[in-house]
Amino acid sequence: KRAAAKHLIERYYHQLTEGCGNEACTNEFCASCPTFLHVNYLTEEIVYEILDSCTESEDFSPLIRVIGRIFSSAEALVVSFRKVKQHTKEELKSLQEKDEDKDEDEKEKAACSAAAACSAAAACSAAAAMEEDSEASSSRMGDSSQGDNNVQKLGPDEVTVDIDAIRRVYARLLANENLETAFLNALVYLSPNVECDLLYHSVYARDPNYLNVFIIVMENGNLHSPEYLEMALPLFCKAMCRLPLEAQGKLIRLWSKYSADQIRRMMETFQQLITFKVISNEFNSRNLVNDDDSIVAASKCLKMVYYANVVGGEVDTNHNEEDEEEPIPESSELTLQELLGEERRNKKGPRVDPIETELGVKTLDCRKPLISFEEFINEPLNDVLEMDKDYTFFKVETENKFSFMTCPFILNAVTKNLGLYYDNRIRMYSERRITVLYSLVQGQQLNPYLRLKVRRDHIIDDALV
Repeated sequence: KRAAAKHLIERYYHQLTEGCGNEACTNEFCASCPTFLHVNYLTEEIVYEILDSCTESEDFSPLIRVIGRIFSSAEALVVSFRKVKQHTKEELKSLQEKDEDKDEDEKEKAACSAAAACSAAAACSAAAAMEEDSEASSSRMGDSSQGDNNVQKLGPDEVTVDIDAIRRVYARLLANENLETAFLNALVYLSPNVECDLLYHSVYARDPNYLNVFIIVMENGNLHSPEYLEMALPLFCKAMCRLPLEAQGKLIRLWSKYSADQIRRMMETFQQLITFKVISNEFNSRNLVNDDDSIVAASKCLKMVYYANVVGGEVDTNHNEEDEEEPIPESSELTLQELLGEERRNKKGPRVDPIETELGVKTLDCRKPLISFEEFINEPLNDVLEMDKDYTFFKVETENKFSFMTCPFILNAVTKNLGLYYDNRIRMYSERRITVLYSLVQGQQLNPYLRLKVRRDHIIDDALV
């Protein structure tokens, strides 16, 4: 039954988007029909116009078709719900001069054609009306046709999408239960194509406006509903994880300007997905939660919301100073480690998250976040997490294995303590082996005591490591 239903949905989708190929098709719901209404992008006014028309006729099929076509296409979403461009004084002055010149030309044409016949005058007026209509339609499509020109004018934190208009549109559309399925099916078709574009075609590097797709989808207030958790939201999270670091930083800075309620809504959406996947599956030492792509993708998306929560709160960065690069002492110890195949890791302390470097902030600098850090902890995930395996993935840093220690905000105190326990044990074993090798190579006597080197100028920092 599921296969048959899927086949019918795909068939209906292709009929709406591509048509049957018969130019004389009489099916008004087919794209090949001459009376079929083609809408290549959406604005708040267009949505309200179609919605009012459907409400009067009590038939929401046209609006469902438009939602399915636009919200399943990344190209259509990129040019939808654009901000109205505000002209500068120089642009307004130049436009005014052009209008004056146009009026003078029209007056001259009117004087020259005064002796013409009435039929000719009527034909000229009709042509002028057609020209004005074409100019109006071209100005209506101005944002979409000049998308490439606006790419260079965008600031580091500036977006071209009208977020307030999107929220108003969602508020009206989601109030109608007949339209919910259209958004759901559109997101299922949209996400794999977006993931492919980001992974193989580097679409964001060519057009930064591609970020509008994620901004528009994340404003959907029903993403946490059970219908989305099964397939649509996991696919979308996988696509969002493919965003380059620059795009993630821009999205985080945009979200940091949201209210605490908006941040909490997005946080609860990803937490809901993680909890749903954890409860729906049986994880153990063989079937690790680290191997679940949906949970991993949701955790990475939750990480962006977490940093938006940090950046949007009260952040104190005045005390930060650039770390002084200390010269590596040339000693027999270093030479011996090189001979033994040992490399100095983390020369400047713990590893720094690339997102922190992109944003220029640290989590420790946040004095008061928008929402409490405790809300980001997922208890069901902590219950099934195999910390010994997770710590191994964290230390090895393999690309095909994800470690939740890279998202420490999602772990509770017990899980973090267990991770520190494994870290201390491994470091003790490592120091013990190095001591034995020193005794064999240099002829030193075995010393069971741990030797610590504390710098006088950094005694507090070294003591806390």
